Amino acid sequence: MSAALGARPALHAGSERYIPEVVEELKTLAYVEFVLGSGFTSGGLPGLSTVEARPTSYWSSNMANLNASPWRENWSPGGTEMTTVKAASMGGEVRYGRGGSGELIANGASYGVNGAGARVAYTVVDSQFGRILIATTRVGVCWIGVSDNEAHLTVELQRDLSDAEVSRDDDGLSALARTTVDFIHGSAREIVLPIDLRGTPFQISVWRELCAIPWGATRSYGEIARRLGRPEASRAVGAANGSNPLAIIIPCHRAIGADGSLTGYRWGLEYKRRLLDRECALAQTPLAFG
Repeated sequence: MSAALGARPALHAGSERYIPEVVEELKTLAYVEFVLGSGFTSGGLPGLSTVEARPTSYWSSNMANLNASPWRENWSPGGTEMTTVKAASMGGEVRYGRGGSGELIANGASYGVNGAGARVAYTVVDSQFGRILIATTRVGVCWIGVSDNEAHLTVELQRDLSDAEVSRDDDGLSALARTTVDFIHGSAREIVLPIDLRGTPFQISVWRELCAIPWGATRSYGEIARRLGRPEASRAVGAANGSNPLAIIIPCHRAIGADGSLTGYRWGLEYKRRLLDRECALAQTPLAFG
């Protein structure tokens, strides 16, 4: 534990008194421990469900085991032990419910610029829209791309995370990939994914607005800027949109020009058109999100 934090009082199940700040800290650590303790030994994350990924459910049933859970070696950049401050300020999740719109919770990345300090595992799977590359750190999903060209996807991943240690792990990430692709196809109506994103406060605010756009809907860059209270910032919104590291899951393809035209998309306008057409069809299906 970092010396700067000082000694922390032990907290055991059955204790009569709990320091509120420590309880809140351990709620955060419980969620991190859930992600870490559920099977990253081969570089993978487990199959995720809406219930499993919620920190409150894990916290409520595992308080007695918090002190017994060991940290994983080399999990955090720069050492074998993660400080409480770092634990409380990294990760987050993207969640979508049956209503079709989503919520982004981003608490900061576990790695530095260009992926410095990160150990990243990835897999590439087929989808209705082409090959999809999904990459994760030990905290959560950090990168998703879509293309018919698998080599292009791996080059883009390595360019964006050039200082990370990157390796492929199809077996370890198979359940995560299946969960993600089922949601993208529309066969699953709900998803909660742990994430590990690096972005500026403005970028994250734009990505949060993108997640709030429901299936079958679009918004212009100008409208997103107005929703952020920055009506003059449509160009900056476009730049943040283009820097989105989680294609489709953070739906930057739902951002369009002021005249309704399909404008720039990192993975190509044809992918953007196909995604929007598919989502529009799904949104019109009776009870699609009921």
